[in-house]
Amino acid sequence: MNLQTLESVLAKDTFTDEDLLAFLSLTDTECCARLWREAYDRTTRVHGNALWFRGLIEISNYCIYDCRYCGIRKDNHVVSRYTLTKEEILSAALFAAENGYGSICLQAGERNDPKFVSFISECLREIHRKTVSKNLPNGLGITL
Repeated sequence: MNLQTLESVLAKDTFTDEDLLAFLSLTDTECCARLWREAYDRTTRVHGNALWFRGLIEISNYCIYDCRYCGIRKDNHVVSRYTLTKEEILSAALFAAENGYGSICLQAGERNDPKFVSFISECLREIHRKTVSKNLPNGLGITL
């Protein structure tokens, strides 16, 4: 794809799969720089120039599934297993809230046993209670 062809594709509002493949295949320095600038300009136009941080808290690597691709699958007996304590999770969440993070993700292996569900529910309630502030009137956003 030459620069003239790239300009005609970039004039569109939406891109086809073929357009995206062509973008990913670019090797010309000038075309790559032009694509980067367009991506930056469009993103800034839609989202502004603010930057939002999301903290990732890896709370446990126990899992009930045995997905072959996954390093923490239940039958991987080589991995050293852990689950953070409620205090460790709250400490990390409070750090995020106090340092400008708008949200966190609590990530773990998949589990649905009542003890773990109750543990996570307690953590969520406590994180919410402790992170509501002037800067975060609804507390930290949380993704599980």
